[in-house]
Amino acid sequence: MLGPVMGGAHPARPAALRSGRLARVVAAVMVTLAVVGGLGWIGQGTSPGIPARTAVIRVGAGETIWDVARRVAPQSDQRAVVERIQQLNGIVGSTIEPGQQLRVPHGR
Repeated sequence: MLGPVMGGAHPARPAALRSGRLARVVAAVMVTLAVVGGLGWIGQGTSPGIPARTAVIRVGAGETIWDVARRVAPQSDQRAVVERIQQLNGIVGSTIEPGQQLRVPHGR
């Protein structure tokens, strides 16, 4: 009478299963990296940085600091431009006056 075979009757099968799992994991990682990288690349073009150059402008009647930000750097993130205008001029809050001269990022 023959007893059961111990120690792996099919040694190639577990190795094949492991390499198949490894291939799926590697493929999943590659797809994830491609998606994340692609989203990062797409996101770069949506909101250019704040212009490094500055200019001095005069606030128009009825203009808010947000209006000024849109006027001087229309392609940039408006919140960041407002913060930069505040920094450049030592403004706390958002109050500006008609006729006031402001140093602003200049995006044109």
